[in-house]
Order: sequence, then structure tokens, then C-alpha cells
Amino acid sequence: FLPQKIKFRRFRRKELDKNILDKYRNIYGSVFIAAQNLLLIQEKRKFEFDRCCNKLCPVYRKFLVWKNILFDNIKILKFILLNVI
Repeated sequence: FLPQKIKFRRFRRKELDKNILDKYRNIYGSVFIAAQNLLLIQEKRKFEFDRCCNKLCPVYRKFLVWKNILFDNIKILKFILLNVI
């Protein structure tokens, strides 16, 4: 694949989940910056997650949502480690 430069801008809601790994394709990009971007995404998702759970969601659904967020982050970190370093 062709490496793409990481664009620094606010993530729109739709972009958050759509082809998220593409944002970390840049071999020349710093791993630190990539990890920082990942943390920003994590914060945004956690905020939405908390907001969702405040609407009295069942505990099981809360667990499922959180599990998916963790799984996504592991996938992204793995991708960064394999392709950027």
C-alpha cells in the first residue's frame, strides 16, 4: 500500500469508525504522534460511551460497548507497531 500522511484535524463522528487504520499508514510519521491521536479518539469515544450509559443502558450492553472500544484500540496499536516502526 502507499503510505499516507497523517492529517491533524478534528474527527467527525462518521470518520471515527470509518477506515480508522488509514490514518496511521504513514511510515515517516512518529509513533508518538500516532499514539497521541489514538488517545484523542479514545477520549472522544469514552465521552460518548459515558453519555450513552447515563441514559440507563443495561449493564450487559455497557460491557459490550466497552469491550468493542478496547478491541478497536488493540487492533490500531498492533497496526501502528507492525507498519510504522
